[in-house]
Amino acid sequence: MYIFYEQRHLTFDAFHTNDLTFLPHLHSQVELIYACEGSVSITIGANQRKMEPGDFAVAFPNTVHSYATPGHSKCFIIIFNPEHAGEYHKTLNAMCPLYPFIPRGGLHEDVVRILHMLQESDGAGIHWDKKLLRGYLMVLTGRMLESLPLDKEGHATDPDLLHRLLSYIGQHFQENLSLDLVARHLSVSKYHLSRCFSQKIGCNFNTYINSLRVQYAENMLLDTGRSISEICREAGFESLNTFYRAFAQSFGETPGNHRKRLHQELR
Repeated sequence: MYIFYEQRHLTFDAFHTNDLTFLPHLHSQVELIYACEGSVSITIGANQRKMEPGDFAVAFPNTVHSYATPGHSKCFIIIFNPEHAGEYHKTLNAMCPLYPFIPRGGLHEDVVRILHMLQESDGAGIHWDKKLLRGYLMVLTGRMLESLPLDKEGHATDPDLLHRLLSYIGQHFQENLSLDLVARHLSVSKYHLSRCFSQKIGCNFNTYINSLRVQYAENMLLDTGRSISEICREAGFESLNTFYRAFAQSFGETPGNHRKRLHQELR
C-alpha cells in the first residue's frame, strides 16, 4: 500500500473524471465525490463503499483515500481548501465523519442544486466570483455536515507533521528504519506517530514501510536485470524471506513469477 502526500496548488478545483482509479493519497484539502455513471469503489480512511450514480462521499483534510473502477465510471470531483467553507473549516480540520458516504436520496436539495450548477460550469471556462463561490461552498458544506454523523473526539493530526512524516519515510525507506528512529528525527513521541499511522494512514509502521519497499522492488524487477537478492537488499529488506512474504501479500505471486509474467505481457 503506497500512500503519498499530494501537494495541490489550486485552492479550488471542480471537474469530471472517467474510470476513476487512484492510489491511496492524502492532502490538506476537502475532496467531494459525486458518482454520475457506472460504479466506483472508494476507500476513505477505514471505510469502503461501491458508489453508484447519485451517491456522494467526502474525504476530510489529511484523510487517506483511494479509488478503483473495475469497469466504467464517471464522477464529479470538487476539491477545495477548508477555509473556503467559512466557519465550517474548524469542523473540517478537527473532526471526522463516522461514515463518509451519503447514499442517493440522502443529499439535501441545496447540495444537489449546487453540484448540478458546478457540473454545468465544468469545462465552460467560467471564472467564479470568489465571494460567490465561497458562499456556495459554505452552503454545500453546511448541508453536507447535517447528513454526516461526526466523531466527537475527532482524529486531528498536525498536517505539517503528517507531511514531514511521509516525506521523511519516502526518502529513507531503503534504510534500516524504526518507529523510534523516525520519532527522534521528527522530535515527537513514537506513541504519537503510532496513532498517526493507525488513525490517518490506516496501517501500522512496518506495513507502510514494506509497501514502499515492495513498490520500489517491483519497478526494479521490470526496469533492470538485477537479481532478486540484489533488488531485495536495495529496496531495504533485511532478508529474502521478508521480501518474498511482503511481495506475495501485495501481488499474490513471487517476485520471479511477477517479473516473468509482466515481461511476457509487454512483448
